[in-house]
Amino acid sequence: MKSNHSFLICKLPNSNSFLYTKNEPLSKKNSASFTYFDESNSISFFQDEWKFVDENFIRNCAILLEENQSSEDISKEKYIQLLEQTKQKIVENGWKKVVISRKKTIPTNLSPTEHFLKLCEKFPQAFSYFLYENPYNCWIGSTPEVLCEVSGTELKTMALAGTLPNQNSYSWTEKEHTEHRLVIEDICEKIKPFCSQISVGETEDWNLQQLKHLKTDITATLFAEMSSSHIIKCLHPTSAVCGMPLLETQKYILENESHQREFYTGYIEVNLESKNYAFVNLRCAKFYNNSMEIFVGGGITADSNSEKEWEETELKSLSILEL
Repeated sequence: MKSNHSFLICKLPNSNSFLYTKNEPLSKKNSASFTYFDESNSISFFQDEWKFVDENFIRNCAILLEENQSSEDISKEKYIQLLEQTKQKIVENGWKKVVISRKKTIPTNLSPTEHFLKLCEKFPQAFSYFLYENPYNCWIGSTPEVLCEVSGTELKTMALAGTLPNQNSYSWTEKEHTEHRLVIEDICEKIKPFCSQISVGETEDWNLQQLKHLKTDITATLFAEMSSSHIIKCLHPTSAVCGMPLLETQKYILENESHQREFYTGYIEVNLESKNYAFVNLRCAKFYNNSMEIFVGGGITADSNSEKEWEETELKSLSILEL
């Protein structure tokens, strides 16, 4: 199948089915959308219903990709300098945390379709996707973070913050627990005006191959039926991908990171008949015909060790690379 049009193939968490959508000119039903971190750009798909496809269909998606013409990646030395500068700003301004990211360009001739299928196999509990808009905008990803899941008046979300290598020799410190608590508090405060009750689950380890995270499920009852789009506007960006306080740290990120995040740490909305989902776009890569750009980052506090934060981003990149 020659695919010159934009399309999306995705797999919901813990599902064995692949869903496919593209734009249909006469449809007014929004099946899915991808939005930038800073909400400056988005792509939407309008189709009356999703189609189920199999692996053969995916492998036969013959797409056109152009070469990567973007600027060079930030060096380790300059990234650590940025982290040290960020820690100083946190102390000076009394901020609680700032999430700093970088991109890592890897030469590759791998097919994005095969890479996508391997991600689905490696991370069955994640939302995985293959997005093709045009030869300059092709993405794959496998994100573990649910921004919201809305069905009637039932709302589910999660706090996902704190990352360590998935090895017994690494134990959670107060830094990770503090970072995680901040995210829980941030989410609950944002949804409180729309909910009659909020329930916060137990914090647990979530093991995802090379990494483990702290995860806490949060459920709530909405006062009235509400679209996922409305909830997204309340929650995005969470402190897990931006910082606290929100406006000041978001401005700092946009002014100081060496790259544009684009879809990374933005949100993905998926609308089904009975339920609407939104996912935070983590663990993702942008594909070209000669390389791919992997986007990674981490939460910085006044107590962060910059060398260890660099190592954490290296580990996160392996979730996309080691397939």
